[in-house]
Amino acid sequence: HFSDFKLAESLTRSAGLLYHNLSSLGAAFGRMYHSLVLLERASSSKSCKRHRIHLVRRNLKVMRQWSKNCPENFLGKQFLVEAELAAVVHNHPEAKTKYYMAIIQSRDSGLLWQEALANELAGKFYLKIRHQSEAIPFLEEARRIYKEWGGIAKLEHFETEIEEHFGESSTIFDH
Repeated sequence: HFSDFKLAESLTRSAGLLYHNLSSLGAAFGRMYHSLVLLERASSSKSCKRHRIHLVRRNLKVMRQWSKNCPENFLGKQFLVEAELAAVVHNHPEAKTKYYMAIIQSRDSGLLWQEALANELAGKFYLKIRHQSEAIPFLEEARRIYKEWGGIAKLEHFETEIEEHFGESSTIFDH
């Protein structure tokens, strides 16, 4: 169910009630994933786009406050959501900068899964804007980190997704 964003959005609506007034690491994951799901849905469907973006901006307001207090736990998550938001509103220079910052902050904080996710989303962003040569290093790095992290199911899903994009005869991951 890694890419079932419609299901994820329906589940995160009720989950949002749980983390709405909390400031824990679990709440940070909730706000980040809720925002990423909303942004994916906003980019793939015109329906409710403005409302979804409003909810993301509300989540970001809280995330920015948390980032001021504990950047090592929250800043990478904030940058990743900001990157995806910039991509959805077609602010490509801002998106590129924020993806880079999310990757660096996640790496510096030692959050492998988050660094892998930031690389994956950056790579997919470059594919969407038709910059394949810029996408490939991010996708390769995401794959390497998912493997190092041990997220086997995620790695397999990611590889299948990329093979579908490039075609099964692709040599993107052959080395």
